[in-house]
Amino acid sequence: MKGEIVVVVEGAARRDASPEDALAQVQRLVAEGVRLKDASSEVAALTGLSSRDLYQAALAARSGAGA
Repeated sequence: MKGEIVVVVEGAARRDASPEDALAQVQRLVAEGVRLKDASSEVAALTGLSSRDLYQAALAARSGAGA
């Protein structure tokens, strides 16, 4: 048998992040070209926060920055 075998024993632990830190992560990903929806979902999966809340916070921050 040739090749590699990968055994995942346990997934990565969720990182505790404040909502502000998580929002900053979302904004950083968006600045790198990731869609807001995808960035929100990715950060939510890593932090355990709500992707909807992150999405809404990012939209609010966007509209606040443009005012």
